[in-house]
Amino acid sequence: METGQVTIMMPEVKTFRVRRVVVQDLSYTGDDVDRLALWYYLNINPDAENLIIFIHGDWHQTYPQPFHITVEYDNDGQRSRRYHMIKYPDGNFHPQDQPPGLGQKKNKYKKSKKLKKKKNKSKKLKKKSKK
Repeated sequence: METGQVTIMMPEVKTFRVRRVVVQDLSYTGDDVDRLALWYYLNINPDAENLIIFIHGDWHQTYPQPFHITVEYDNDGQRSRRYHMIKYPDGNFHPQDQPPGLGQKKNKYKKSKKLKKKKNKSKKLKKKSKK
């Protein structure tokens, strides 16, 4: 006797909510947000029940990347990272591939005068010790 396995997909209706976040006086007006939900259910969590999709702003471009919308997903209070979603010619959305480290903001801070003085003193001491 042979044994086999098959994966079946049963159709299931999912309900989700969309919150369009205004960024720089712009918000996404597209009516294809069901494709964003479909991507989440197929790729992240098919069992999500209380999905909220946050769409930040409208289409924009970060050079040299293509035009995209910024999307965040919330499932029962658990927020995802922000995805830069590209719309393919077939109408489906997919996340934009980003090299490691890209999109992470660097922390900029101003050095205090005390730190600068300490650094200068240590340099002067090194020069004196070399002589």
